[in-house]
Amino acid sequence: MTDFLAVLGYLFITAGLILFFFTVLGLFRFGFVMNRMHAAAMGDGMAFGLVMAGLACLNGPHFTSLKFLCAGLLLFFASPVCSHLIARYELEADKRLKDECEVEER
Repeated sequence: MTDFLAVLGYLFITAGLILFFFTVLGLFRFGFVMNRMHAAAMGDGMAFGLVMAGLACLNGPHFTSLKFLCAGLLLFFASPVCSHLIARYELEADKRLKDECEVEER
C-alpha cells in the first residue's frame, strides 16, 4: 500500500509541476491582462492542489497530510475569488477594455 501511495504521490506532484509550467508559459504568452489573469488563477489553484495532494500521499495518514490538503483547498477556493476582484478592478480602471473585448454592462 505504501508503494502505491508513493507512486500516486509522485504522479500528483509531477502533474502539478507540469501544470505550473504551463501556467507560467501562459503568463508570458498571452498579451491581454485578463487572459494572463485567467491562466494564473486557474493554473495555480489546480497545480498547488495537485502538489499538496501528492505531498499528502507521500506523508501518509498523519495530521500533517490533513494540513497539506487544507492548504490546497484554501488556495483552490481563494485564488478564483481574488482574481475575480482584480478583474472587476481592471474592468473599472481600463478605459480601453471595451475596444479590446466584449464587456457586458450590469
